Amino acid sequence: MAEVTYQLSQAGLTAYQFAVRDRLQKRKRDGFFEQPFVLWLILMVSAFAVTLAGVQAIERYLDRPIEMAEFFLGLFVGFSTMLATVWAHYLDQRRGVARPEGPILSPQVLRISADGVEIASKACDVRYRWPAIEAITEARGLIILWVEPGAGVTIPADAFASDAARAQFVAEAEAFRSAATAPSSSA
Repeated sequence: MAEVTYQLSQAGLTAYQFAVRDRLQKRKRDGFFEQPFVLWLILMVSAFAVTLAGVQAIERYLDRPIEMAEFFLGLFVGFSTMLATVWAHYLDQRRGVARPEGPILSPQVLRISADGVEIASKACDVRYRWPAIEAITEARGLIILWVEPGAGVTIPADAFASDAARAQFVAEAEAFRSAATAPSSSA
């Protein structure tokens, strides 16, 4: 059994969010329409069609052709407004992910044993059996025990006294996980 005590910082939470994004972007996608390039192409063609229809509608309303300067000025203003709105929404969402005193950012004690992973904090106690752990990775200064494609138990790498202690913890966790998910041989 191994145990580590840690507290995830706001910077660690942000690193975890980027690690989730990285992992989800690398996942295998099935189907032609789920490929990122195809989705991008569909969005660009759709945006072009809507822009073209809008320009034609404005020209009919004004009863004169739109000058290129007017078009690009409108495009710039619209695009800038859209980006500012998306960025403001992103920052608002990012601030609201976790409370400083909540279960994610509070001090935690994580124990691994042959039975699974146990996490204890002042706010909650959580237990995962090893078959629930899909993978164990190290990314962006974190050790992540993935329980879903986009969710995992996050331990800051600096919670360990040394790189050797961190490597030993990861190796032990991976050994427990492998042993629990290995097919048992019946004789």
